[in-house]
Amino acid sequence: MAKRYEEYKKIRDEEIKLKIALRAKLKETLDKMDELDKILPKTTIKKEEKDEILGELTRKDRFQLEIELDKIKEKLLLLQ
Repeated sequence: MAKRYEEYKKIRDEEIKLKIALRAKLKETLDKMDELDKILPKTTIKKEEKDEILGELTRKDRFQLEIELDKIKEKLLLLQ
């Protein structure tokens, strides 16, 4: 029982160290992304254009879903 508890403690310590390392890497990555945001030129897209682009994406996604649905229906028919 004591051996398992010691093993558990080791694993928990390692988990905590890994979590801390992950948080540090995430913070570093976010800082670098902030630097990039400052360096890169800003684009000016009007809200209407942005909405149109997003609308087109959703139409494309719907079309792809319909194609997948048709393929699934064909496969189901073949199985019957």
